Amino acid sequence: MADATPSARPSARARGQPYICQFAKCWYEWRLGELRAAAAVTDVEVFVDADEERAWEARRYGVLLRAFLPDDEAVRRLAGRAVLVKNITEEWGSGRDWDEFAAALRAFPAERSAPFLAAGITFKINVTTLGRRLLEEERQQLIKQLEPLLAFRGSVRMRDPDVTFVLFVDTPSMKGEEGCTSTTARYRFGRWIADGRRDLVHKYDLKTRNYIGTTSLDPELSLVMANLARLRQHDLVYDPYCGTAGTLVAAAAFGARVLGCDLHGPAIRGQLRTRSGPGKQSWDAAVQGIPETFAAYGLLPPVALIQGDSGAHLAFLRAVPGGLFDAIITDPPYGIREKPAEVADEKLLSRAIEEHHLASHVPKTALAPIEHILADLFLLAEGSLVDGGRLVFLLPTTAPFTEAVLLAPPSLVFEGAFEQMMAARWSRWCITMRRRPRDVSQQHAAAVPPVPAAETVETRTPSAIFERAVLRPDDAHLIGDDKRAVAAAQSLLHPELLKKSSSARRRLARRLDKLTGGTTAQAEGGHDGHGAGSPPVPLPGAYGASTRAMRRQVRNQGRGKYEARVRAQLGAIVAGHDEGVHTNAWRLGGPFVRRWWLSTLAAGAVLLTASLLARAGARSKR
Repeated sequence: MADATPSARPSARARGQPYICQFAKCWYEWRLGELRAAAAVTDVEVFVDADEERAWEARRYGVLLRAFLPDDEAVRRLAGRAVLVKNITEEWGSGRDWDEFAAALRAFPAERSAPFLAAGITFKINVTTLGRRLLEEERQQLIKQLEPLLAFRGSVRMRDPDVTFVLFVDTPSMKGEEGCTSTTARYRFGRWIADGRRDLVHKYDLKTRNYIGTTSLDPELSLVMANLARLRQHDLVYDPYCGTAGTLVAAAAFGARVLGCDLHGPAIRGQLRTRSGPGKQSWDAAVQGIPETFAAYGLLPPVALIQGDSGAHLAFLRAVPGGLFDAIITDPPYGIREKPAEVADEKLLSRAIEEHHLASHVPKTALAPIEHILADLFLLAEGSLVDGGRLVFLLPTTAPFTEAVLLAPPSLVFEGAFEQMMAARWSRWCITMRRRPRDVSQQHAAAVPPVPAAETVETRTPSAIFERAVLRPDDAHLIGDDKRAVAAAQSLLHPELLKKSSSARRRLARRLDKLTGGTTAQAEGGHDGHGAGSPPVPLPGAYGASTRAMRRQVRNQGRGKYEARVRAQLGAIVAGHDEGVHTNAWRLGGPFVRRWWLSTLAAGAVLLTASLLARAGARSKR
C-alpha cells in the first residue's frame, strides 16, 4: 500500500528540472514514500509524473525513477537525508533505444551543458548497467559512441574529477521484471549530483554495535522509519517499547533527542547477553549498554530510559498540554519472538510497597493481547504527540491490510502503510499516522457517531489479525463444500507467495509418490494424481499435512528404504562369506559400509597417534 498522502500536481513551469533517482534494490514498496518524506523534511518540492509513477509501481523491482526537482542544491539536501536512494543524477537525455536517446541528447540545451564540457574541466564517465552485465569492451564502445553526441573539450581524470557523467543502460526484461514487454535497452545519460545516505546502513550495522538483543531492529528499517516520521533537528522522539534502542539510535542519527521506555528492566540496563561488541561473552553492563552504544557512535545520549509500562500506568506522559513528543517510533512486541506484557502487580500499582524495597522489586507482568498493545499505543499518541506529530509503528497481520484494522481514534490521521513480507502467511506493516490539531480533532470527533457500548476494542478487532491460516486453497477436499472457509483461508495468503508455496507442495507430493509407489496420490474413483480430476487425497493419518510434515515423510520414507537395503547387503556378507558378494556390496551402495570401515580406520589412527604422542612425552620427561 503506497503512501496515502496525495502528491501535488504543479504546473510545467513549477516542476523544476528532470533528475534520475537511482534507488537501492531493497524495500521496493517503501522507496517512493521515503523519498517524499525526506523531501518534506528538507523542504524540497518533488514532482513525479503520474504516468511515470504508474510505470514505477508496475515495474516493482526497478531502481530508476525520473523526478522533477528545483535545482542542484535542493538535490544535495534531499540526497543527504534519503536512505533508500543510492544517487541522484541530472538527466540530459533518455530514450527507449539508441537513436531516440541520441536525438534527446543532441536536443539538450547547450547553455546548460557548456560549463561542464569546457576546456580545463576534468571528467569521467561511469557506465551503470541494469538487467545484464556488459564486458569492458562493450562499455568502452558505448563511451566512444557518446563522443559525437557531446563536445567534450576537457580531459579525462578517473580520480576526483570535476564532473562525473553517468550512462545508464537499463535492460529490464533480462531479469524477468513485472510490467516489462520489450527486450530493448533503455538509455539514460546525465551528470552526477549527489549520493544518498546508504553509508548510514553500514555505519549502524548490528554486527558492529556495542549492545544488541534477539529482537534488535534492523538498522536500515529503523532509519527508514525515522524518515517516515519526518524528524528534524532537536525533535523529541519517544519509543515506548525501546528494547535495546534500535529506533532511538536511528532517530538520534538525524539529530533528534530520544527518550525510551521498556517493561523489561535488564534490556534497558544493558544486562542482556549480546552477540557483538566487547560484552558478547558476559552480561557486564559496565562495557555494554544503550549509553555505550550512543557514545560509540558519537551521538547524544538518551534523555532518559524508563522502566515501566507505557500503557495506562504512565499517565504523566499524556498530561502535558499541547503534547510532549514530536514523534513516536516503535516496534511493539507482538508475540513471535518476545511476548507482549503489561504490569499486573497490585502491590506496586497501589503503592503498598515500602520505599526501600522498590529498588529490588521485580514487577509482576501478565500477557497482553495485541489489541491492548494497540489501544495503549493510540491512547499514548493521542495524548502525548504535539499537533502534527507522527506515530510510526510496525504491525503484524495475516490478512491484507486495511485502514479499518487499526481502529484508531479520530485525532490520528492515517497517512500510509508499507508492507514487509515475512512469510507466506503473514507480513509486517509499517504504519504512519499524524496527530490532528487539537481544535480540529475535537470538531472531527463531534461529527463521528459514538461507538456502541457493546462494540469494545476486543470485539471490533478483526479476528484475522495475527491468526495463523489453518486451511490452504489446496485443502478443499478436507472441508467438503464449505467454499466460504476456503475463500477465507485463501485471503490470508499473500498472492505473490501463494503460487510458490503451492508449487513446492506439488513437488514434494511427486517425490513422495515415487518413494511410496504412488499410494499417496491415489484418490477415490481411480484418480492417479496426475490428471485434472479431483484434488489429491492427503496421506493416511496426515489430516491437513503441512509442507513441513510432507518433507518429514519424504525423508523418513527414503531413510526406511536405505536402511532396508543396507540390512540386506550386510546379511548377504555375513551369511555367504563370499568375496564377490562383499565386493558387490562395497561397490553398489554400501555408503553405510563405507562409512563404517572409514570410521573404524579413523578411530584406529587417532588412538595410534595418541599413544605415540604419549610415549614421546614420557621419553622427553626422562
